[in-house]
Amino acid sequence: MSGNGGLRKPAGFDGEAGRIWDEFVPPLVESGLLAAGDRALVVSYCRAMAAALKAQEIVDGAKDLSYTTKMGVTREIPECATARAYLKLAKEIANVLGITPSMRLRLKLPPPPDKRDALDDILDEVDSSE
Repeated sequence: MSGNGGLRKPAGFDGEAGRIWDEFVPPLVESGLLAAGDRALVVSYCRAMAAALKAQEIVDGAKDLSYTTKMGVTREIPECATARAYLKLAKEIANVLGITPSMRLRLKLPPPPDKRDALDDILDEVDSSE
């Protein structure tokens, strides 16, 4: 549990939602923006984003974004509304968690730790000797 703020990825949480978790959660836990108590909301965020991306993929591949009903009414394909709804849900969850880019800018976070290693020191020595 160390290093992840107690925020563990749910067992079997894979696919697109799992990929979003893997990409999104570790840096936010490391910076102190997420903790174990946020797990349910984070899971919901990852699932909402995965659903939005799936619907958007269908929209992006659609030949037409609208169709005409038998009554002559033009409507957009359902995936457009689905993508919008899930993206709106993900944004609302992100706002609750305080993790939108604009909210992160307002926080006074300490700078990330210097992640230098031995190779960085060697390269610095080489650069200074030239």
